[in-house]
Parts: sequence; C-alpha cells; structure tokens
Amino acid sequence: MPEPSARPVVFQLKEAFLTAVPLLPKNAPFSPEEINVLNKVVSRTTPLQRSWLAGFFAGFEVAQGGQAAPAAAARPRVPLTVLYASESGNAEGLAIKAKKAAQKHGLDARVVDIADADMGLLAKAKNLVVYASTWGEGDPPSRAADFYHALMSDGAPRLDGVRFAVLALGDTSYAQFCATGKAIDARLEALGATRAADRIDLDLDFAKQAVEWTQGALAKLAPTDAPSSTVVHADLHSSAQAADEDAPLYTAETPLEAEITALINLNGTGSTRETWHVELASDAPGFTYVPGDAVGIVPENDPDLANPYLSKAHKEAYDLACKISARLLPKTGAYHEIWLDGEKAEDKSGEAAENEEPIYGVHYLPRKFKTVVAVLPDNVVDIFAQDLGFIAIVEKSEVVGYNVTVGGGMGMNHGETDTFPRTADILGFCTPEQAVDVAEKVVTVQRDWGNRELRKRARLKYTIEDRGIDAFRAELEQRIGHKLGKPKSFAFQSTGDVIGWRQGADKKWHLTLFIENGRVKDQTGHALRSAVREIAETRACEFVLTSNQNLILANITAEARPQIEAILKAHGVSITASSGLRRNSMACVALPTCGLALAESERYLPDLITALEDVLDKAGLRDADIVMRMTGCPNGCSRPYLAEVGLVGRGPGLYNLYLGAAFDGTRLNKLYAQDVDNAKILKLLDPLIVQYANERNEGERFGDFVIRAGFVTATPAGNRFHEDVKLAG
Repeated sequence: MPEPSARPVVFQLKEAFLTAVPLLPKNAPFSPEEINVLNKVVSRTTPLQRSWLAGFFAGFEVAQGGQAAPAAAARPRVPLTVLYASESGNAEGLAIKAKKAAQKHGLDARVVDIADADMGLLAKAKNLVVYASTWGEGDPPSRAADFYHALMSDGAPRLDGVRFAVLALGDTSYAQFCATGKAIDARLEALGATRAADRIDLDLDFAKQAVEWTQGALAKLAPTDAPSSTVVHADLHSSAQAADEDAPLYTAETPLEAEITALINLNGTGSTRETWHVELASDAPGFTYVPGDAVGIVPENDPDLANPYLSKAHKEAYDLACKISARLLPKTGAYHEIWLDGEKAEDKSGEAAENEEPIYGVHYLPRKFKTVVAVLPDNVVDIFAQDLGFIAIVEKSEVVGYNVTVGGGMGMNHGETDTFPRTADILGFCTPEQAVDVAEKVVTVQRDWGNRELRKRARLKYTIEDRGIDAFRAELEQRIGHKLGKPKSFAFQSTGDVIGWRQGADKKWHLTLFIENGRVKDQTGHALRSAVREIAETRACEFVLTSNQNLILANITAEARPQIEAILKAHGVSITASSGLRRNSMACVALPTCGLALAESERYLPDLITALEDVLDKAGLRDADIVMRMTGCPNGCSRPYLAEVGLVGRGPGLYNLYLGAAFDGTRLNKLYAQDVDNAKILKLLDPLIVQYANERNEGERFGDFVIRAGFVTATPAGNRFHEDVKLAG
C-alpha cells in the first residue's frame, strides 16, 4: 500500500444524503463530464440567480422564434427479456440498469435470473439481451449451470424470430476469458436467433463500456416506428437523486475526484494484515455523507519503469531514453578495434577528424556519464545516484514534462574525505520536446567544465560541487537558449521492483522474477537458468532486465500464463523471495571477477541474509521491506550508500557498515561501524532490528528509525557524508 500522498482517486457513494440543491439528473441531455461541470456551477448559485437564468433562456428561445416540441405520441411498448447469469452480482446489476434504460427506447423490459428461466421462456422472447459472467476456468455461474447445459444440449428449441444481444463479463487473468458469454452468443445464433448487436467481452473495468454497449444494443432492438422527436424527462426534485431515487450521484462511470490527505495502517507493528484509514478531501457539489455510507475506491497502480509495456507513461519514458541514447552515442570510429583470441583482428582507430564528433569533440568526457529516466512513484533506477536524470511528471495519464536532476554518483575512496557519494540536485523542469536537447547540453557543460587533471574528482558530481548548482544552471540555460521551468512537486515511494505478476494497460501480463544478485544459474532444486531457457524457447514473452538485477518476463497473454507458471514450478523456481530483506538486496560481483574488489560481495551476501532472517523471524519482520546492499570496494556499483543497510568491503572478510538511507532513494546513509566481520555485523544488527520492530512509529522505515533513535545522524548532502560520524562500540 503506498505511503500517504495527495493523489487523485475515484470513489463511489452507495448512498448519499444530499442538500436541497437543484442538480442536473443523470438523464439530462449532456455528457457526464458536462453534467459534472454544470452541477459545480449550479450548486453555488442563489435562488435569485437560478430564476434569472431560467428567465434568460426562456426569453432567448421566444426571441429566436422557438417553441416547445410537441410531446411524443403514445405507442405500445415492445417486450424485452433481459437475462443475467451472475456469480458476484455484476451481471445482475447491469441487467437492472438495462431495464431502466429500455423504457427510453420504447421497450418494456423484464429482468430474469437465468437460474429461474427455462427453454420455453427463451423461445417466447422476441427481443433478448443477455449479461453473462464467466466463473473460474471458463465455467458458468453455479446458479446458471442448469440453464446453460440445457441451452447447449440437443434438446434446445429453435429460436427463429428471436433478436438478441450478448454482453460477456470475465477476467483476462484466466485463459478462458468470457467463455460463458461467448458460448451463449454462438449457441443462440446456431439455434436460429438473429444477432441484433455484436457481442462485447469485458474485463474487470467493465462499467463505462457496458453502459455504452447497452445503449447501442437497446437502440437496435427498439421498435422501428419510434417518433423522430426526443422527449427528455427531468424530474426537478430538490435532490440529486431526481432521475433515480436509488441511484448514487457518483459512480464508477461518473466518479468523484478527491485528494488523499491521510493514509494510516491501523494494524499493529509486525502484523501481516493491512487495514487502512483513508481520509479524502473534495469540494465537489452535493457531496455529503453520514456514518455507515459505503465507499468504493478504484485504485490506480503505477508500474515500475523498467518495463515500458505497462502504461503509456512508461512507454514515453522508454522512448525518451532511446532518443537520448541515440543523440549521445559517439559518432566517431576512433576507438573501434576488434580483438579475437587475444589478437587484434581489425583496427579502425585513429585520431577523430575535425567536426566528426559534434558533441564530444576530440577530447570526449573526463569520466563515465550515466543517464536514467524515472516514472513516479517508483524510483527503481535510483535517479539520485546518477549523473543525469529525468523524472516524468504525469497529469491525467499524460507526460507533461520532466524534472531534471544532475550531479549524482556513488564512488569514493577509503580514507579520502575529498571523495564522497552524492545525491543529485533537482535542476529544473523541461517539456518532453526539450528533454533531448537538455540532455545533450548537460553533457557538453561537463565536457567543458569537468576536471581533467584529477581523475578521482572528474565526475559531474564534483563539477557541480565545485562550481555550484546555480552556476551550472545558468550555463546550461545559456546553451539551450531558454530558462528551465520550476520543478514540479513529486514523491517517490521506493527503489525496489514489484516482484510477481502485474497486468499492463493492454491487458497483457508481466512477471518480475527475483534474481538474487542478478545471477541466472542452476542450483539443486532451483534450476533458474534451465527454466529461463525453456521459457525463451516458447517465444511466449520478451525479456526485460531491471536496475535491481531482476528479470521481467513481459507481454504474456492470458493463455500463455499457465504455461509459464508450469515451467517455473517444474524447475523449482519460486516467484517470490524468502524475505523482504532479501527481496530488496543487491550485491556487486566482487571477487573473484572484479580486480578492484577488496572483499567478497555476491558470494557472501546471500548467506548473511539467511542468518539475518532468523533475527527477522524473532522480530516478526520476515516480510518487512528493508533495503540492504553490499559492494566489495568503495566504488559503489550496487549503490550501497543509498541502502538502509549498506556494507562496503575494506579487506578480506572486513566491511564498513552504513545505516540510515531513505527507503525512496533520496538520502544517503552514514558510517556506523568500521572494519567489521560477519560475527560483528550480526551482533550489531540483531538488537537494531529487534528495537525497530518494538519501537517504530506507524509506517516508519528502518532507515528513518535509526536516525530518530540516534544510532546515526542524517546525511543531508554528499559533502556531509563524512561528517557527524559516531562509530558503534
């Protein structure tokens, strides 16, 4: 569940007691959006103002020579049978709404539960609308089973002369999506009935499409002798329930936008359950309630950045990353060499020609340069650890621009306080059209300003530290030819991947697998490499690597999902991690691969976490999300200085222990203990974890707790990383 933030949500009041304000009914001849806007205006008017408006419009019509249209002539209503097969009530609710809507189309509707229907009723129904849900793996609802099997049997009657339309409800997470509705639709046609409207298959978010389909189907089933004039009924009660005494003012079709002002987990610490207290604020017209009213909240889930298929915003962020990469790629072939078996096979290197490299010139950059793009609320790319970053600002599902960050970096040297990790500064805001040019010009400023004399201070973070962010911004704005905008407000929630299944905007499925320290290998009882190979051979998905060393199996159809799950199960591959600590852990490769490593990392961290899981069990924190990272040297490849628990190698079997980084990646940690071995690490962390479990505030993260409890001081900026250090005994 996300931390408290001011985000728009939609919710529904099942029952509302409203003030005596003449709000427009839902059957007014306006769109739902127009009705909402007009009601906001009308709700604030006085009786005198409303009288003036009524007189004004009446007088205007008279002045234009207008007159009231004659009332429609009375005509006999055509019978309509509305059948529903429902397990959870969704199909039944749609059937009841269809009955009310049918009256406006000259149809006299009768709603019947399929459980109470028989083949004789079906044969007599001249006009038929069916709302059918699918239950489980393609089965009809339990109460509808008898009717369904009778319809599919050889004894079903001919239905010549029956006109019908079918709406099917289902869940795309099941392979047999909408199977019951599809079967009924096909069987009705096979028995001679005439399809009046095409079948529609709807997923869990069916409400809006169901209303539109119902109106279209009823229009096609309506009597052909309907008069051309339209009579609009407006019951001018002093309640917003004028059109329907039982209908709510705000529904899933016409939701109320509000802000979350408080979000509190009411369960005690260590509990595996979550009961949330939510406070909402809105100034919408006619919104009142009494204790006991039911509220339905429709959540909006934000996927992580690594997978561009999950939402439109993430696709735009991915496209921006590709454009920036294409712009910043070197154009010269000066360094192009091909080596084969230790021998140089081809040499195309040489001096860069004049004007051959428009961005980097003949000198290139002083040091490496990292660029990332993030989409709120997930900081899975650790944007504040990178040289250049773009935070996508999304409004009404559209990326309106990017907050630009500069000057982050992790590397430092042991014992040299003029080197330090640094979190990036927020430079300003740019539009999507400006972003690529901003990226290029940031690179050129570093090209010209970067330190080329002292390698250890050649990164962009030191350029900004030495020159100042204001001077850097001024130089950048001169090069891009315009001012950057004021940064937009934003809030990250975490830096970790969401492990498990997630569904994208296109209804396809994506599985994020936890890959411990990024190593895909086969082990006894856990043949991960073999499983991934077999999945690749099915061609049922695409593979996406994440910044947290995990693997996403992307773009999986509902039909292919069971096959993927079966392969993983057969190879002993679990989707989840053994604990929240392991799920949020990361290590660099270190020994024996990396020549810079001073201590183990990838080969040691899993065993350390296993030992700490016993402590977590004792404290009731097995599933608590705590970020732990380890590197074999101070260069910080696994970003340990942004971990709530960071371990950095000092020598064989010895580490510096850092505590207190922010869970969302916005604050560095602080040195807590120096040159500690495995036994000392466990001895130091055991009481801290237990104390955290017993004394933490509601929703308080481990990194925040150790600061509040006084174990370490906060690190507000990189140049304060080595200050205010109090080593543990």
